[in-house]
Amino acid sequence: MTTMAPATLKAQISDLEAQLARLRAAEAPTAPDSLDLVSNLVEFFENSPIGKIIGAPNGTLLHVNQAFANMLGYTREELLGIDPTLLTHPDDIETSLEIRQALLTQKISSSAFDKRYRKKDGSFIWTHASAWLRRTATGEPLHFLTHVEDISTRRHAAETLRLSEVKFRNVFQLIPDALCITRISDGVYMDVNAGFTTLTGMTADEARGRSARVRETATWVDDDERARVVNDIRKFGQVQNIEARFWKKGGGEFIGLLSARIIEVDGEHCILSITRDVTAMKATENAVRAQLQELQRWYKLAIDREERIHSLKLEVNHALARLGEAPRYSVEPSADALPPGKA
Repeated sequence: MTTMAPATLKAQISDLEAQLARLRAAEAPTAPDSLDLVSNLVEFFENSPIGKIIGAPNGTLLHVNQAFANMLGYTREELLGIDPTLLTHPDDIETSLEIRQALLTQKISSSAFDKRYRKKDGSFIWTHASAWLRRTATGEPLHFLTHVEDISTRRHAAETLRLSEVKFRNVFQLIPDALCITRISDGVYMDVNAGFTTLTGMTADEARGRSARVRETATWVDDDERARVVNDIRKFGQVQNIEARFWKKGGGEFIGLLSARIIEVDGEHCILSITRDVTAMKATENAVRAQLQELQRWYKLAIDREERIHSLKLEVNHALARLGEAPRYSVEPSADALPPGKA
């Protein structure tokens, strides 16, 4: 063994002591930040207004926060150890189990879905759930983490809107008159009903997405008249009982009685219009008007004839009276009859 010189040993010892001094002077690693993070996470879990669940790999509830307990009307203690399928709407159980299995088999890393939970009173609420699975360092399933948000109000509003749209759609299609929705900005047909097709001969597929200003899909005979009506709708918000001439597909015209108003569709201002074919009614009106005028003409002729006969009879009687003879005709004097001696 080689013997190291005393000077060299002293130098090494000095170097080691210097390293030791530096290590002692350095701050020892502490974990206050980590502890603060854990504390913050616990506080976030416990005090969150959104329901939170920690579940075992088999789904059993290991821990829930107060928001989730309040959501279902249970105490937190009552929920611990419960199989979540007992709290799930029967129609949503299969989907929930499929998602759990997909997370366990790593087919998906997380999932967000809507499901219904059963409350303690037996009623159900709609929720939006977000779930993922924590694993150990070796990849073994550790526990599920799930956020649960009550969306019953939102679902109810959406369902109310859907039913309203269904009702509107049914009424829209059942009305026999021509209904159409056109965008104000460019005149594009947003939708038309079956009555529109019957009246104009243009199908919904032919109309939708095309402008009423384009020749192939134009229905107004007079473009200037259409522009005036649209301007009135812009100005007053609606128009009622406007008579106008419209084209039929393939040629031919009809007279329509149009009413329209501004509505909003998907954030855009549109015109909802209803048009009734009054061509036959107008023809009937014109025929009746012509007959009435003819009757008035004949009535005037008849009155004039009677008045002339009455006047002639009076003149004869007046002439006979001047000759000293008796009247030949028995007539009632009219307001316009000439007095004796003035004929």
